[in-house]
Amino acid sequence: GAAVATIITEIFLFVAYDHFVAKNVPRLPYTQLIGKPIMAVIVMTVIVLLTKFNIFLAIILGAISYFATLYLVKTFTAEDREMLKKLKAK
Repeated sequence: GAAVATIITEIFLFVAYDHFVAKNVPRLPYTQLIGKPIMAVIVMTVIVLLTKFNIFLAIILGAISYFATLYLVKTFTAEDREMLKKLKAK
């Protein structure tokens, strides 16, 4: 019950905030923004479900497959990669 109520509340707030922001900020192309991450989630889910015999291995392989998929479908821009390099240097 509480989880469902939380999800419904978050959806309601998202729609309300999106409506408010849409009046003041140009609309974001949501479908273009979430397409590649959703693909990575699907790949990660399949990997995790196939490695259900060891939870630690599933977590590690899931994380690797998620970021590998994001990399392979060219999700990260040159600016993103440069920011990651700066973070590594610290």
